[in-house]
Amino acid sequence: MYKVGVLGAGTWGMAVARVLCNRHHSVMVWSALPQEIEYIQKNRTHPKLPELQIPDDMEFTTDIKEVCNSEYLVVAVPSIFMRSTMETAKDYIKEQILIDLAKGVEKDSLYTMSEIIRDVLGNQAKIVALSGPTHAEEVVRDMPSTIVSACDDLEVAEKVQNLFQDTCMRVYTNIDVRGVELCGALKNIIALAAGISHGLNYGDNTRAALITRGLSEMTRLGTTMGCLEQTFHGLAGIGDLIVTATSVHSRNFKCGTLIGQGYNVDDATKEVGMVVEGLNALPAAMQLAKRYDVEMPITAMVDAIVKGKARLGTLVHKKTSAVAALTEVNSADEAELSADVSSAATSSSDCIPFSLRSSFIDDSSALSFISPIRSSKFILARRSFSVSDKPISSISSSFLSRLVPAASSTGVSSNILSIASSACLSLDVSSASVCLSASCAFLATSSGVNSDTVSSV
Repeated sequence: MYKVGVLGAGTWGMAVARVLCNRHHSVMVWSALPQEIEYIQKNRTHPKLPELQIPDDMEFTTDIKEVCNSEYLVVAVPSIFMRSTMETAKDYIKEQILIDLAKGVEKDSLYTMSEIIRDVLGNQAKIVALSGPTHAEEVVRDMPSTIVSACDDLEVAEKVQNLFQDTCMRVYTNIDVRGVELCGALKNIIALAAGISHGLNYGDNTRAALITRGLSEMTRLGTTMGCLEQTFHGLAGIGDLIVTATSVHSRNFKCGTLIGQGYNVDDATKEVGMVVEGLNALPAAMQLAKRYDVEMPITAMVDAIVKGKARLGTLVHKKTSAVAALTEVNSADEAELSADVSSAATSSSDCIPFSLRSSFIDDSSALSFISPIRSSKFILARRSFSVSDKPISSISSSFLSRLVPAASSTGVSSNILSIASSACLSLDVSSASVCLSASCAFLATSSGVNSDTVSSV
């Protein structure tokens, strides 16, 4: 059992605090707002997360010195308050591990959240970025969820992983901290775009285009900045993007929807009633695109709409619009995935093990062990694999995101991929589980299991 402090009593901070408290850690939550602490203590729930049931042994304080007296310090304040909060807390932070939950990039400095923390506390600080497809509304109901613990010191990342052991949250590790944090910031902007298209009553085709091309521009910027491409095809990238750009729980998607319906930005934000991090990330994203000379048409169009420089109708119908830019796809860019698959078996930069050890590495690189053969199936290069070789809970949505296009290109029917997903949805399990089971269904098909068997499962 460890002593854990939590800076910030928002919905996500409280959801994580509950998970850790139920894991029998000693948890204390701090807020700068006395009225917020008073409400939570009195009602043992959160005003914006009424389904949350706060454990009796969770403690609360408005004294930042008291909460910093801990072995782990979870930082769950909005991105715009990260620097000021760290400045207030820095005299009380010693050698504990800091776990950053905030997602964003600071305007002008262009620092990610962990970089802000390090800028305030110094290079000796031990900082982990915790990011992935995890809505608080599902975590507080103990729905299976997956998340990434990112730190350039793998041992520190694994300590945070172990902190959440035996909870509803399966934690993977990654050493590409900047990549994970960029994913967390940029996906919120793409979710705004998806919401705007939804508010304009455009359909699933448009949203799929925005998500897919949005991932492309996120990856372009990230790799130009020196991040690993695999990160963007993992839980922190495509996994979090799917959830944020499709879920009813997503505040960014909801804000975008309201803007698409005609609300101005201020009124849409008030209607959401919580921080919309995509709006906060826009200025820095535009600055990064300019600094690194990376084309980001969706981000640019969202920025123009938010600033009132573009009418909503132009989002789809103008030659210079985001969706028009999306559909004019460079053939070399579209060929990227098939080229990745073809070279995967021999690529030396794609060789993070699809590990079965206790320290689970984000399995976005699992495709590096798959090479296409002359039949319509896949084999695992370098090691044997069977459906029972790996538990379903350890196959992430990122694996599915790479397998589905690969399956299509080799003649495997997409029907089998929808069977397990539909089964999960009928059982009201989380979106993460839908991705996991669909991945497993494809693996089963690849191994020769017929569709009736998978459907029965």
